[in-house]
Order: sequence, then structure tokens, then C-alpha cells
Amino acid sequence: RVQEQSDMGREGSGFVVWDVKAPVDVVWDCLLDFHSYPETIPTVRGVTMYTNTHLTSDYRSETAIPYNYNYNDNDDNNDDASSSGKTAILQHGIPSVTRASFTLSKFRLNIAAIHKYRPHPEGDYMVFTLDPACTNLVLKSAKGVWHTQSNPDNKGEE
Repeated sequence: RVQEQSDMGREGSGFVVWDVKAPVDVVWDCLLDFHSYPETIPTVRGVTMYTNTHLTSDYRSETAIPYNYNYNDNDDNNDDASSSGKTAILQHGIPSVTRASFTLSKFRLNIAAIHKYRPHPEGDYMVFTLDPACTNLVLKSAKGVWHTQSNPDNKGEE
């Protein structure tokens, strides 16, 4: 693991590079499974998914998508959670835009993020940004990137 973090008062930046001994599709299956974040990421206490149609409006005015919603059945004839907008198909290899709120840490901080996942021949990536409806005096912006890259020549292997 390689990590660097810069703190510049109320702003900062950083990155982490982490070697994972797993196929890329398995990694993306985990990253795109937002509902499993409370079990896989220790600081995440809860997740609520929302539609991705009204990204400039406050996410709290939208209908939450039920945990058991079948993203693969998302079509124009589906009247349940997608009635207030579209939802993304959360699957490796299919571009998507998602919107979710997260409850973080023992302090129960609530934030919302927009995730833009894009497959790419040289490594898929997902950019996540703080939802504009979620900014406040402490947290005005945040951005991060998940990126995967295979290791075809086994450099760095033990």
C-alpha cells in the first residue's frame, strides 16, 4: 500500500495505491455494490440509494430506492422506485451514474455523493463527488477516484 495525504487547512488532497489479489471484475462487483459498504468499509454505517435523474436538485426531495430493487429490470415500464427518475444498472462493464447518501463514522455524519463509473480498456474508473445538495461550511467539496488496472506482466508479484 502506498499512501500520501496533504492537509492545507480546510482543504486537502491525497491518494492511496493498493495492490489487490483479485480479478478486476471481482473488485468492481464490490465497488459497485453500494449496499454492502457498511459491511466492507468500517467507517460507513448506512447507505441509501436515490435516482440519478435530477442530479442538480436536492437528493432529499427524491424517493429512496429500496434495497431489494432489481436494477437490471430498470426500464420505462417499471413503476416502483424509478417512477421519480431513472436508476443505474450497477454492473461491471456498464457505464453508470449513481446517487447515494452515506452515514459515516461513529458521529453519524450524513453526506451524499454522485458516482460516475466508466469502463475503459486500460482500466475502469469511478469518479465520486460530493452531491451539491450536501455542501456546508465544513465540507464544500470532495472528489475521489477508484481506478483499476490489471497486472499482466506480474510486476510486483511475490
